[in-house]
Amino acid sequence: MKPLTLAFWIILVIAPFAISLAFFAAAPDVVAMHFGFNGQVDRYGSRFELLITGGFMSTCNALFFLFYAFSDKLHAYGFIKTKTPQSGRVALVIVAVLFIIVTILLLALSLAFAP
Repeated sequence: MKPLTLAFWIILVIAPFAISLAFFAAAPDVVAMHFGFNGQVDRYGSRFELLITGGFMSTCNALFFLFYAFSDKLHAYGFIKTKTPQSGRVALVIVAVLFIIVTILLLALSLAFAP
């Protein structure tokens, strides 16, 4: 794997947790944690729970990195159903970037509805 690609993936893995740490620093002690179908806050929680979101998203991106790193073998074994391993890699990068965007949106929503 090229060094630039590895550095890019390291950023993708660390970014969600780093973003949650930044939101954690600005968050009040109590933040909105769950919203009902009507858009109202169902549950409030500690700001420490924001770190769970970032940790979960970072873990998912780490798994996507492993799939990316071993995409040639996964494609050879038939686990990736694309024409080439490269097209599967593009999809993994897109999903990892979307996870970062979702992390930002979830944390911003939690802070917007803080009591």
